[in-house]
Amino acid sequence: MNVSLTKELEAFVSRKLESGRYLSASEVVRAGLRLLEHEEELLELQRTELRKAIAKGVAQLDEGEGVPGKAAFDKARTNLRARRSPTK
Repeated sequence: MNVSLTKELEAFVSRKLESGRYLSASEVVRAGLRLLEHEEELLELQRTELRKAIAKGVAQLDEGEGVPGKAAFDKARTNLRARRSPTK
């Protein structure tokens, strides 16, 4: 498989080789692909957790356990202000 890299990415690979951490450009690319694979797995896990949270929230709303929108936004604003204010 041949891969074309931009000049910037070629320079990056060269810097990694010069650092001595990698012995070949292929090692650098494989390391990058492993990181990309890991990132994709984390994103999918986050999506799955978000879907579960949304489904739980919808079920709670269906059961009448929801919070009125204004109250929810007021609480969110209060929490945000509390995080922004300096701790005394």
